[in-house]
Amino acid sequence: EWANIKKYDLMPSSSDLFGTNFVNAPVVEPDENQSKVADFCKRVAKRLMEIDIAVSFVKGGHNMVVAQYGNRRLTFNVSRLNGFFNEPISVRTTALILHELGHEGGHHSEEGYHNLITELGAKLTFLALEEPEFFL
Repeated sequence: EWANIKKYDLMPSSSDLFGTNFVNAPVVEPDENQSKVADFCKRVAKRLMEIDIAVSFVKGGHNMVVAQYGNRRLTFNVSRLNGFFNEPISVRTTALILHELGHEGGHHSEEGYHNLITELGAKLTFLALEEPEFFL
């Protein structure tokens, strides 16, 4: 579906609208709360997906996406996430983490992406019920 949308230029992608090239964006040394978010991301990926990921923080500009995931790296754009890291493990942070990790299954319009997000949400729910200390 997405291939046809792009082929006929029916709608711009989020990458076209906001840009995702963090290659030249300055890397930010994470503060304490950002480090907690990074640790949580890594633990979720390892526990629920059985993969190791890297997490980084950049100042990507206000015209770029808030985060991106690819090649097993989750990058947060701190320029777009004011106040986001105040509560490292929250509904807001978890939603973005699951959204980005879902890209391990594909792009936004692909079934694999949606299947992975729902699976991650279900696994995380049961993990919370069985091992609440995981979230501390």
